[in-house]
Amino acid sequence: MLLSATATALTLALQTTLFSHRVPNVPVPPKGAEILAVVGDVAIRASDVEGFLWEARGDEVLEQLMTFQIVKAEADQEGILVTDQQVNEEVLKKLKDIEAMLPVGTNPRDYLQYQQGLGPSRLYLGSKTDLLMTKLAEKRFRPERYLKVSMFQIVPLSNTNADVEVAKRKINAARDRVSKGEDWAKVFKETITDPQAPKDGSMGWVNIDLFPPIVRSEVLNLKPGQISTVSQTDDGVQFFRLDGVGSEAKDQALEDMKAQVMPLFRQQLFNDLRTKAKIEKKFGYRPAPLPQRPPGN
Repeated sequence: MLLSATATALTLALQTTLFSHRVPNVPVPPKGAEILAVVGDVAIRASDVEGFLWEARGDEVLEQLMTFQIVKAEADQEGILVTDQQVNEEVLKKLKDIEAMLPVGTNPRDYLQYQQGLGPSRLYLGSKTDLLMTKLAEKRFRPERYLKVSMFQIVPLSNTNADVEVAKRKINAARDRVSKGEDWAKVFKETITDPQAPKDGSMGWVNIDLFPPIVRSEVLNLKPGQISTVSQTDDGVQFFRLDGVGSEAKDQALEDMKAQVMPLFRQQLFNDLRTKAKIEKKFGYRPAPLPQRPPGN
């Protein structure tokens, strides 16, 4: 199977990108006409192998390089850098984490290379991308955009006035008990029967943009420990207790906030970067269709 001119050109482009960004250990592929093995009197050349390699990992590697370039371009604009030593330390950390999950005696490098297709150069590239993305997210993250809240919520059995009124009565009764000083957890346990509800209604840190508009302004004006009035939204009837303010989070509270919200924030940030990036994808591997089974077989 021979590579098309497009695939050959892309191979050279990928090599140039990798080397220009100081990704070490990228193997230099043999030239297409180079003989890799001879069986009998038949020579097997690099060009015979390349198509299979593109089929197996071509699109995957291209996506990884595109992701790296999107992140690196933004990091360059922000003046964000990572050193080779930082990347190497991240690679070793990943290898250690992977080794802990593998059967005893399994070499994590072999596992990544031969079962996941992640050789040393791809592992380095992915680690560098991750470090740059983490630094970008840390720089863009705004703790003041988050509030720590707990919530009582009941979803009416239906949208009928009768069912909505039943839910409101339960929520209002719960709020009245809490406002008079009864233990929040005790009232929650006796009121909320939804098995999917978080323990004691704790929502953790929530971006203020995610609050329904009908309650956002009120929640923003609460002080820690205060509760909101009862409101009705598309999600049901509910009220909130403010447990913390992001702008005041320090030390362990700030670290706990980041541990909860940073993975989603990081992913959303990358999605935004990819959306605004100018991308012209000129290659996508399309393997030949499998032969159809002859009739009667």
